[in-house]
Amino acid sequence: MAQDRAERTDRQQRRQRRSLVALLLVILLSVPLLVVGGFDLTTRTMFVRMETESSVGRRLEERYVAFQHGYASGVMAVLFGDAIASAAGHAVELVEQDICIEREHDLINNREGRAMARRIHDEDPENWRRRFAQALYDDLRHPDTRFSILRHKDARVAAACRSD
Repeated sequence: MAQDRAERTDRQQRRQRRSLVALLLVILLSVPLLVVGGFDLTTRTMFVRMETESSVGRRLEERYVAFQHGYASGVMAVLFGDAIASAAGHAVELVEQDICIEREHDLINNREGRAMARRIHDEDPENWRRRFAQALYDDLRHPDTRFSILRHKDARVAAACRSD
């Protein structure tokens, strides 16, 4: 009887440990989705705030896409390092885009965003996200921005995707 009780207790503890391990795996597997979702929400919020302040509406969607890629990749570069941010950007593009033009367009914005964020953070780490967002937004409104706004008119995209 005592042995049966000990075996039941042992089985219950094993089940509890397995349940805990399964829960931890679910949590770990959901973290990347939460991070990507968080960056998406953060970039849209920041962009909308800046659009509201400036009341400029031309090429809104094209500039937002460039802002989204540049901001998310830039923040990741400062927080996690350039290599991880670059790898994450490439991974997202491999999953999202099967057309070279779309992929290269987004990768240019990722690369430019990382460079700008690192420079702004290195100049002064205080409030770097807000200053980065503002600098990125201002750059995207400038006619000769280094970011890729119109993918089909960007010579860098055309050079990388000659076969498309």
